[in-house]
Amino acid sequence: EAEEVACLHAGANDFVAKPVTRASLVARIETQLRLRALNTALRAQNDELAQWRAAQMADLEAAQRVQRAILPGPGMLGGWSISAHYTPLIQVGGDIYGVEMRSTGAIVWLADATGHGVAAALCTTLVAILFQRAARATGDPLEVLTRVNAGLFAIFRGTSMMSAVCARISPGGRLRLAGAGHPPLLVRRGDGRVESFASHGTLLGLSEEFSSEMESTHLEAGDHALLFTDGLFSARRPDGERRAMGEVPPAFAEHADANFLVTTLCGSGAFDDDVTVLLLQREGG
Repeated sequence: EAEEVACLHAGANDFVAKPVTRASLVARIETQLRLRALNTALRAQNDELAQWRAAQMADLEAAQRVQRAILPGPGMLGGWSISAHYTPLIQVGGDIYGVEMRSTGAIVWLADATGHGVAAALCTTLVAILFQRAARATGDPLEVLTRVNAGLFAIFRGTSMMSAVCARISPGGRLRLAGAGHPPLLVRRGDGRVESFASHGTLLGLSEEFSSEMESTHLEAGDHALLFTDGLFSARRPDGERRAMGEVPPAFAEHADANFLVTTLCGSGAFDDDVTVLLLQREGG
């Protein structure tokens, strides 16, 4: 027994003690042949899995390039500056946003679709097209959401839903807002006060009918408006507990910066959702 244990510890696959019978030797050989066959099959499956993984990564990278291409960059829009922070959970995510310029300002929208990965990227590309068409057809945020809901429901018949918010900003500082099951718009005044404007509507794509209510406010020079998805406050703290929506306004009051908010609310814990933050600042005097 000691010699058998020493052999196996030294790396042997099996041990046969003398005297050796033919039946015992054949059984040991057949066992090794079965193990070799299983090992060969496992190697083949691992190679197939690696090929599938490489193809999936290539698809994700292609989807990432498409999704990044349709996201607008930061810039000035007739008296407003817009900055954004976008962090998908993987290469691509279910968050999407856009800006549509109009002669009297701009339409800014943000949507959070269900799911992640390539399927989510395809859905968000469709959503971007629906929002773009709606924003070009009307300057009313509520009508934009109504049109997007109609298009989304016509395609998915209630199997794919999203929260969304749409705002119209004017050079004079007026902001009109409509939401669909989305976190509220937060406005940080120049003295640090934070005001909240609720999202009243149901999720887009949930049903053929859509209803919501408009909110309106005016931003002075130096005021900031914050649009964000729920990934901003759903990250887990180091102790494992999730953050809450109530933690966003104090962080926003402390500093009106998109990257600061993400670092403060998501940087010290694990997150399992896409995170998108849009910050609108009223410029001028």
